[in-house]
Amino acid sequence: MIEPVIESCHLAGAFNFTGDAITGWAENTIEPQDRDLLVAVIRDREVIGSAGVGEKAAGAGWCFDIAIGSQVSASDVLHERVRVAVLDSVGGVRTLRLTGGAQLELIRTFGIGE
Repeated sequence: MIEPVIESCHLAGAFNFTGDAITGWAENTIEPQDRDLLVAVIRDREVIGSAGVGEKAAGAGWCFDIAIGSQVSASDVLHERVRVAVLDSVGGVRTLRLTGGAQLELIRTFGIGE
C-alpha cells in the first residue's frame, strides 16, 4: 500500500493510457541519471500494477510501460479513480498526470463526458 504524505518536487513525469497499458516517462530532476525509480498504478490505496523505468526517453526522463490488462478503464483514468505515481529510492513520491493530448484522445475515442 502506498500513502504519499508529501509530494517530492524533484520527481517529474507524465503518462498515457492505451487501453491495456499505462506508458510514459519519469525523472529525478536533481539527478537525471537516477534510474532507481518505481512507477505504480494505484486504486483505493492498493497497487494494481508497477514497473521500474527502462530506456532513456527521447525528451526528458526514463520510459516506463505497465501492462494493466482490463483492470483500468478510460473513465477510471479521466475521473482520477486510479493514480499513477513515481517513487524514488529514498521515499520521495510524485503523482503523475495524464498528458493533455491523451486526455483529448480518450474523450474522443471513448466518448467520456458526452
